[in-house]
Amino acid sequence: MSDYYTKIIPADPFHRPGAERLQEAAACLLDRLAAMEVKVNRSDTPAFIDCGGLLEAIRCPHCGADLFDWWSEQMDALYDGSGFPRLAVTFPCCGRESSLERLIYKAPCGFACVEISLLYPRTQPDKDCLAHVRQLLGCEIQVIHSRI
Repeated sequence: MSDYYTKIIPADPFHRPGAERLQEAAACLLDRLAAMEVKVNRSDTPAFIDCGGLLEAIRCPHCGADLFDWWSEQMDALYDGSGFPRLAVTFPCCGRESSLERLIYKAPCGFACVEISLLYPRTQPDKDCLAHVRQLLGCEIQVIHSRI
């Protein structure tokens, strides 16, 4: 049986809210979503926050080309052993410059220096909950559902 997580990350991959804000947001989410467990992960450089087995495709945000194989090569090339100090890339399909976090991931994935991960939440965050977490973290956020 696979595990299911709801992950909350800042929309800006390099944003690092303070430890107190992170813990407050994690406690709020744990309380509101009635998850089995909550973990806060932090790193100096952005980590890839994946959707696990839910990933169906990775496409260029400009021309829609399938970039799954290219993406895999880029991830290997840009990973420095602890994260992704840079995310800038040039897409091979259309030659446009952008960033790995701008790719269209089906299902959503992201990059972040901080992650709040909830194991088996009983409910999903509604718009009021997300607004409160945005306020606590002081940034826009992204929700990623993951099956591992």
